[in-house]
Amino acid sequence: MKKLFSLLFMGFLLVFGLISNPINAFDSSNYSIATDKEKIMPLVYVGNAGVSNEQEARDIIYAAINRELKKYSNLSVIDINQSQDIFEEYLLENDLNPDDTALGRGYVPKKKELNEMATQTDADYVLLINARITDAKEKTAWLAFAPTKFEVTVLYTVLVYSVKEDKYVYNEKYIVKENAAGTSSTERAFKKACIKFADKEFKGYRTKRVGF
Repeated sequence: MKKLFSLLFMGFLLVFGLISNPINAFDSSNYSIATDKEKIMPLVYVGNAGVSNEQEARDIIYAAINRELKKYSNLSVIDINQSQDIFEEYLLENDLNPDDTALGRGYVPKKKELNEMATQTDADYVLLINARITDAKEKTAWLAFAPTKFEVTVLYTVLVYSVKEDKYVYNEKYIVKENAAGTSSTERAFKKACIKFADKEFKGYRTKRVGF
């Protein structure tokens, strides 16, 4: 059972596109013997710097999470709306205002915070995806209707936290670049980047690894 669960969870990550090679990504010793379904609490945080519609970005990423995780009978996914409500309430109750632009540039919950949120749903794992714009620049578009375009660089931090082990069993960062011309260019470029991340990374395509 221990080996089976390890293989299934590695398959889960391969579908997400988080690993291009399963070797050393998850050691079987990270997992306990499970007789029941393992509960996963999905969380998405969108940095609001340069983004006016955070909900739209969350919906794109959550749709991909739900699409992929429902394929696995050994995983029990905690309701996404419930998870997000707990997340946002936790931020507000602990003076971590989601509307604070400074936090929007880089807030990622610590293990202690993830653990406290997980206990509210009795989750075994927390899957966190943090999306934020790290760079935005104007470029020449060479289009008659829009002579300039905006390019954004979006950093996605992906964590899988084990409640039982009190450690990250997966911690990776990915960069996606996109651009858009015309009105609301930065916003539309960010949306395109989220769609690319959700469609490509979550479907198992190789992605560029970024180490910090």
